[in-house]
Amino acid sequence: MREKEEFDIEHIKGSILVPLSNLKNEINKIDKNNECYIICRTDKRSKVASAILQAQGYDCVHVLGGVSAYKEIISK
Repeated sequence: MREKEEFDIEHIKGSILVPLSNLKNEINKIDKNNECYIICRTDKRSKVASAILQAQGYDCVHVLGGVSAYKEIISK
């Protein structure tokens, strides 16, 4: 749920960019049949996005947290 500038600096390989500010207009980019992992810079936008997606019937939504939390997990 990061913005383009943040995504351009760093992102998870294979991820797609759907900023929270555009989520309602770009929700069709996210496949309801696949697991959906949400990440932002600090975890606040991820939680908001998760609630929006779940309200729209997305059942397989997982909040990874902020980028720093993800980097800590994969460095172990």
